[in-house]
Amino acid sequence: MRSFLQRLSATLRPGKSERRLNEEFEEHLQALAARQSEQGLKPDEALLAAHRDFGSVELAKERYRDQARFRTVENIGRDLRFALRQCRKNPGFTAAAVLSLALGIGANAALFSFVNAILLKQLPVPEAARLVVLKNADKPLRLRYRQLNVLNQNASELDGLLGTYPLDVSVMFGDHPEWVSAELVTGEYFHTLQIKPERGRLLSQRDLDDAEGNPVCVISYRFWKSRFRGAEDVIGRTVLLNTRSYQIIGVTERGFSGSDLQRPADLDIPATRLVDYLPAFVGIPNYDWTTRLFLFSAVARLKPETTRAGAAAQLTRLNRAYLNSTKLDSRSADIQLADGSAGLQSSSKLANPAINFAGCIASRPAHRVCQPRNAAPLAYIGTVS
Repeated sequence: MRSFLQRLSATLRPGKSERRLNEEFEEHLQALAARQSEQGLKPDEALLAAHRDFGSVELAKERYRDQARFRTVENIGRDLRFALRQCRKNPGFTAAAVLSLALGIGANAALFSFVNAILLKQLPVPEAARLVVLKNADKPLRLRYRQLNVLNQNASELDGLLGTYPLDVSVMFGDHPEWVSAELVTGEYFHTLQIKPERGRLLSQRDLDDAEGNPVCVISYRFWKSRFRGAEDVIGRTVLLNTRSYQIIGVTERGFSGSDLQRPADLDIPATRLVDYLPAFVGIPNYDWTTRLFLFSAVARLKPETTRAGAAAQLTRLNRAYLNSTKLDSRSADIQLADGSAGLQSSSKLANPAINFAGCIASRPAHRVCQPRNAAPLAYIGTVS
């Protein structure tokens, strides 16, 4: 440690180190010259003889500097000083170089953030490797609300099956509405993902069953911090979502922002409140959307001892039985299970992920309605059986 500190001091204070080095070499040469003078040589001749006997002084100094200092640090500092001098001499070139570097670094940072969010990350949930996305013919599978509940109740190979449906919601803050990304979720959503509340509690099946007379919602941790400034009394507050009053019952744990890394969501709303967002479609008299409208993406959690193939076989049997009992088209009864560790983005083709900057996900089905941010809230128009 002492040697390291000495080298560091010599590196940071080269002037003092250099003066001491010159003094030591001068003393050494004078001592050699004195020995030559004792043999009868004149002072000038004695000094020349001392230099011949000693050898190259500059080479000896370089060897000493290599041992006594951190030469790499010195060289870097020397190069930086030279570069700064050149920059001062050529301000135009300097500005162009700085701008080019800024653009290059910014583009690479944006690209890395995109790839990191799509290809590298996992959902911030416990044991994300046990999550699977339901698919059919290698395409994302969309299920009916009641169909999801039947599969969840009877699939013994699963430790939860959730359904989710993304949409943008108009939220009133004072007199001004703001768009917020949200998800309509089924009762098993938080159980399947094994998310815990930061405040309050999370949605359960009872909340979905009672949602018609008691609309409730859950907000994300970052939404709580950014829009409510981390208020301790946020639980029980009322917010207007699409002009409907919802009571906040919980805040999700820090770091969780929905089931799709490509589309972070700050609101979780009971799926049974779909009528608030598609009133002209879902609110048709005598129309049971829970059995006829399939629009929910599904993610399941496998039990520790369950294989993906075994769970897929069981889900296929249950799905086929449900479709036959309800006299629905069973051509899409077969279910495959894909990796769901990254959430719903796993169901898209990750080899060529495509998200356009208007806010519409290119890999979504063709019935995705892409709306401007100032339009009335719309959602996916699901296919009707």
